[in-house]
Amino acid sequence: MSRFLRDRWSARESRRIALLGLVIGGGIGTVFFIRWLPNFTVRDSPIVTGRVVARDEIGRGPGGVELSIHIIDTTTTVRAWIGNYLMTRIPELVRFRYNGDPSREVFLYEHEEDPFWIFLLCWLFALCCFGLLLCPERFLHKLTMPLRR
Repeated sequence: MSRFLRDRWSARESRRIALLGLVIGGGIGTVFFIRWLPNFTVRDSPIVTGRVVARDEIGRGPGGVELSIHIIDTTTTVRAWIGNYLMTRIPELVRFRYNGDPSREVFLYEHEEDPFWIFLLCWLFALCCFGLLLCPERFLHKLTMPLRR
């Protein structure tokens, strides 16, 4: 650790970093929680198989890809949004939970990461940061003492 940090690190800086961690962890966790809610509502729906009929890029930069998926043995077409890195990895036949509403986005559970675990990890981090904010000043001072030697 640099001498600058050893000489100037204090409980006040710890509280600032904890507050920043709380805001960032809570914010990102909330985004992933909102992203996970539609998956939760269809958790008991039957699993269906579909054929990918179109792959359209959305925007530039990190953006994503919108897949148009035709459900086999029906005339229904649904959509799924995935990251750019999955565009070439998704096969022609995919499986997903479908509740009968073609206007809702489907989640390709075999290929996409479940947003629930990211939400849980971010909120756990935010909870730890909140715990640091509630710590008494003298306890935080003891935590930073090894940095001052």
